[in-house]
Amino acid sequence: MDPDDFDEDQRKTNQRRMSMYSAHALLVAKEVDNTFVAHTAFSNGLTALDRAFQLGRELSVPQGVMVIGPTGSGKTTLNKYFLASLPPSTLFEQGLGAITLRLQERPVLGRLVSTALTKLRYPFPKVSDQTVSAKRSILIESLNAKGTRLILVDEAGHMCGPGVRKAHAAKTGNEITEFFCELMDEAHVALGLSGNSQLEALDRIDPALAARVVTRERFRDFDLDGIWHGFLKAFKDQCKAFDLSFFCSEGVPALLHAATGGNARRFKALAIEAVLVAIDKDAKALDREILEQAFRLVNGTATMATNPFATARVAP
Repeated sequence: MDPDDFDEDQRKTNQRRMSMYSAHALLVAKEVDNTFVAHTAFSNGLTALDRAFQLGRELSVPQGVMVIGPTGSGKTTLNKYFLASLPPSTLFEQGLGAITLRLQERPVLGRLVSTALTKLRYPFPKVSDQTVSAKRSILIESLNAKGTRLILVDEAGHMCGPGVRKAHAAKTGNEITEFFCELMDEAHVALGLSGNSQLEALDRIDPALAARVVTRERFRDFDLDGIWHGFLKAFKDQCKAFDLSFFCSEGVPALLHAATGGNARRFKALAIEAVLVAIDKDAKALDREILEQAFRLVNGTATMATNPFATARVAP
């Protein structure tokens, strides 16, 4: 995985797990991590990205997709799943039909161009203030040469935040939004923007880019209802690496919701940790004690959150 695809918290979590658990436990946990559930919002987002990808180079001005949702609601997972499920084709260079970019807080154009060139395997990706214009042109040529049809931009809301440098020529927007407009117009690539509610300011920040991002989808944390129960059952059924039947035991879905707030990322982190604990205990399935320990490991000892598994009693 490209280091830009993970934040610092994820790196620290991976390092902790590697120091605590056996190689076998980590191998099984990786399979749990690769379990995807195509709930309604996920399926709608995937359909929108598929459509943008297919039409990307067929239209004079490719269309974009905006996926908005809170942190951990599944936006990054959607991008990863889309890339992993993309079939090979003669229309684009292998592995470059779609690429991902992750915006840093207060993104800078030179770094963004450099990252994109690296993703396209350009041999001289370094960009300075003096070369950014030339490298920008090289990037557009490379996107056309590689046949790239879609650019997925994670944490896209950062381009609507304060401190982003203004574009020289454009009357609205900034150097990042103006750059993405240019990529859509000149490289004929579609754009998949994902971010939190900050991204909704794009309509005001840069109407020109917003007008190109026609399709809008929204992710939310799960409520404690039938959809949450269905999500847990689907996750349990699709995960073949370890027995997760306990997730659907009487009373457990409510405890899992209390532990995660219905947030998909927090749920998966808890599920992975529970499987790691269980395997290194030689347990064949999960139980309340394992989930109690996993909650403590995920959240830390200084957390103010109540561990819902600490006192609860659930059906076996």
